[in-house]
Amino acid sequence: MYPEDRVIEKSKLIWRWIAEGFVQLQKEGGRLFEVAEKYFNELLNRSMIQAVENERDSIIDSCLVHDIVLDLIRDLSAEENFVTILGEKQCGSSESVTRSEEVGHHALERKVRRLSIQRRLVEDIPQYTLCKPEMVRSIHSISSKIEDIAPVSEFQACRVLVTERQNSRGLKHLGRLLHLRYLEIVMHYCEDYGPIKEIENLKYLQTLRLQNHTDFFPDELPPAIFKLRQLMCLHAKVRMVRADTIGKLEFLEELNLEVTKADEFVVELRKLTRLRVLNITFHCAVKGTLCKALAQSLSSLQEMRELNVSSTEEIIRTTMWEDWEPPRRLWRLATCNFYPRVMNPSRFLHLCYLSLFIPVVEENDLENLAQLPELLFLSLGCCDGHQGYVVADTGFKKLRICKVRTTFKFLQGAAPRLESLSIEVFMEREECLSRKPTRDAIPDFDFGLRNLPRLKQVRVTIQCSYSLHSEVEEAEAVVRRAVEDHPNRPALQITRANDDYMLSEDQVKPDKIIRLPVSMRDVVFHDLSNHVKAMLHYRWLEEITYDIDCEGATYWEVLNVEEGLRDAATTIHLNRPNVLTNLINQDKLKTEELNVWELEDYDPQSTIQAWQKHRFPEKISFLINCDDARLWEVEKLESVLTHAAAVHPDRPVLLMNRINEDKMVSDDCHNSELGGHHDSVGNKKPTES
Repeated sequence: MYPEDRVIEKSKLIWRWIAEGFVQLQKEGGRLFEVAEKYFNELLNRSMIQAVENERDSIIDSCLVHDIVLDLIRDLSAEENFVTILGEKQCGSSESVTRSEEVGHHALERKVRRLSIQRRLVEDIPQYTLCKPEMVRSIHSISSKIEDIAPVSEFQACRVLVTERQNSRGLKHLGRLLHLRYLEIVMHYCEDYGPIKEIENLKYLQTLRLQNHTDFFPDELPPAIFKLRQLMCLHAKVRMVRADTIGKLEFLEELNLEVTKADEFVVELRKLTRLRVLNITFHCAVKGTLCKALAQSLSSLQEMRELNVSSTEEIIRTTMWEDWEPPRRLWRLATCNFYPRVMNPSRFLHLCYLSLFIPVVEENDLENLAQLPELLFLSLGCCDGHQGYVVADTGFKKLRICKVRTTFKFLQGAAPRLESLSIEVFMEREECLSRKPTRDAIPDFDFGLRNLPRLKQVRVTIQCSYSLHSEVEEAEAVVRRAVEDHPNRPALQITRANDDYMLSEDQVKPDKIIRLPVSMRDVVFHDLSNHVKAMLHYRWLEEITYDIDCEGATYWEVLNVEEGLRDAATTIHLNRPNVLTNLINQDKLKTEELNVWELEDYDPQSTIQAWQKHRFPEKISFLINCDDARLWEVEKLESVLTHAAAVHPDRPVLLMNRINEDKMVSDDCHNSELGGHHDSVGNKKPTES
């Protein structure tokens, strides 16, 4: 049914077997998917199919069919009239099936049981190919329109329907396919789930996969889906899931959803107690009470084997996972902000695959990971954290693949089964991070590779930012020697990251006290990378003075740049030099515009405290945009600014100018008229405080 050389997803294949009726329960209370998984493993063991590992976490989640085996399958299919394949080039097996004289039956008596259309134009398909569409049990169409062969409603016995890269609006009358058990629609257009709205009559539907390869999110899933009480597998992307909907799918075992609103969905999750696989991507912030509700829902799903929770917006709150009760048989976990320090190894006895991204890695985090008894695969991403964790002889006893954004030092006896190791070496501090260089934690870059007896592959990423060419080359040479000295001679791949920020020896300058210009006109969106790089050319720097040209910028933009330059000096440069600033052309500062409607919670005390931290010029100007604001709100803001300037040590002259006063909102509780003198356009003239 699949094109030649197609990588076939394991989950899809198994659910199609189940829909076709190829899988039967061996004992009461079992699960069809688990039985089919044994079939899949048996085919692997007999080399009938080839395993394909996921590049992300090295799980065998797909397969390939060898050309020789594929030819055998086609020959057997032709003899048994099992499948009709119409490909870009007509295949022998399909010819032998479609030609009535070769099959041995009259064309009108011949039955097509399973039809696979692989990128064929409808006009190229022989007329006698499909005489009895009501007998077809399975259809797989790639880049072809099914309705041009026969109306969809005529495939009355169809159990499996897969259509790829077709406009789903052509799939009319899906609700008439009463025997349908597997429905997969792969969309490459920005469209909603229109044809799915009529599927509530498909009482036997077990798998529904709605794959949308665009950034378009339909508003919600059609209500008809939640009437499919036999549904066991659901894949979709949607803006929101309403209350009292998805919780009705009590037999659901596999759920893969992308949502843009999480409020009601996280509560509904707890009702799906039979879930075995859960993959959620939140395209929204998940925080506060939502985190607690999500933790409670996940704790109710004690049948889960695989859990993947991610967020493209604000990262899920760390403390959420402290309230989570993990399923005892969980074997795969992928998420963010899950600190390993909350992991009790005794509660993760079956965990084999772990993929985490956390802001900071501490040493005690890694100690817990090292004691997970069944861990085979570890992927650990982080922004900052401990370097040079020493793996003791009892750590990572079964680990085969290790990918970490840090470095390990393996002692004798540690990780005895490790085959693939990916690490990152940091030559200098990264921008805005306090991560120490790797060489400070592991002298001579000795990672203990000689103590890994099964090592086959080593990948090293060297973060080259602000380091010398010679230092990077020296680190590479040390790693190469360690790999060459290893008895297994493992394959080595070294990648340089941020090598455009490396420094050559002739760029390094000996000065200890320097002065550098900064033009606000050249600082786009406060990008200070060029200025930071210039500072790092001085490796023995003790003091730096920045002459900041303020022309064309607001004073607050200047303050942000000042703060950024100071932070860079203290967090990136190894010497942490003293930073001084000198403001030039303050009289050419741009007036700051404040929108009153954006400042509903403007706190006077916090404003005063913020101003006290900074020096001010002799005059500072504000345009106060009164659009959609009430008079008392405008006056409150002016009062706060006036008081903050009055108590500031520099006593700056404050110029405030109202604009859009004619667009203010009337306030029944405030009967006073607008005060002050106004110009011809209705804007109040500036006043000095």
